[in-house]
Amino acid sequence: MHVFERKSLVCAERHSFDLSRYGYVNFVSRPVKAKYDKELFASRKMLSDHGFFKPLDTFISEWILRALPPGRSPVQMFDAGCGEGSRLSSITKLVCDQTTRRVTAVGLDIAKEAVAMAARHDPQSVWCVGDLARCPLASEQFQFIVNLLSPSNYSEFRRMLVEDGTMIKVVPGARYLQELRALVYGADRRPAISSDTQALFERHFDPLHKERLQYAVRVERPLLAHLVRMTPLAWGATDEALQQVLSLDLIDMTVDLTVLIGRKGT
Repeated sequence: MHVFERKSLVCAERHSFDLSRYGYVNFVSRPVKAKYDKELFASRKMLSDHGFFKPLDTFISEWILRALPPGRSPVQMFDAGCGEGSRLSSITKLVCDQTTRRVTAVGLDIAKEAVAMAARHDPQSVWCVGDLARCPLASEQFQFIVNLLSPSNYSEFRRMLVEDGTMIKVVPGARYLQELRALVYGADRRPAISSDTQALFERHFDPLHKERLQYAVRVERPLLAHLVRMTPLAWGATDEALQQVLSLDLIDMTVDLTVLIGRKGT
C-alpha cells in the first residue's frame, strides 16, 4: 500500500483507499482489544500538549533535518505504534518549520480509538489502524521510521525503509518516571528493560548514534491525574498509593530515554 498525497492509499493493483470521514484508514477486519484504553491516550496527549516530551521531539526532528538527502525530494516518515499521534504530529511540525520540502507523515497503531484521536487532532497526517506484524504499507517507501516507547517489528521496519533509510527507536531508561514509581511501588522498583534491546537493534540496522536524554518536568496538580493515567505504572498500584500521588501540589518528574539511531544497510 502506497501513501498518496495524504488523502488516499493506493495498492499494487491500483485500488484506491480514501481516508474515512474520521480521517483514518482501518486495515483491521475484526475488532481487536487494544492493550491501552482511551483514557490513557487522552492523558498522554494532555501531558504532551504541556511539553512533557518536547526535548525528545526536538532531538528527533533535528536529527531528521540533518539526515535529509540532498535535493528537494519529498520526505515520508512513519511512526510505528503511533498511539494518539502526539509524537508524530509534534516531530512533523518541527521538521516542516525548518524545510520547504513536502513532508508526508504516516502513523499506524492497533488501537482504533487512539488513531481516531490522532486523526481528529492532526488531519494533515495519514493515520491507519493496523497490525505491525502484518503491516499493509508498501516496501521501501519511508526515509524515516520512528518507534517510540512501543514494541518493534524490525523485519517489517527494514522492509518499509528505503535503502539507507533511518530507523529511530526510543526506549525508557532506568530513571524514567522514577518519582512516580517510588510513590506507587517503593524506591527499589525498576522498569523491566531488556539488556538485549541495543544488540537486537544493531542486528537489524547499522548503528549511527546512541543518545541518552535525561531531563526533569514539573507536573502540577491539574495534570497529576493525567500523569497517573498515561502510564501502565499505575495499573498495579493500590488506591492508597494513587491517592498519595493525587494529593501532591506538584512533582518534578524525571524523563530518562535512550534513543537508538540506525541505517538500513544491505
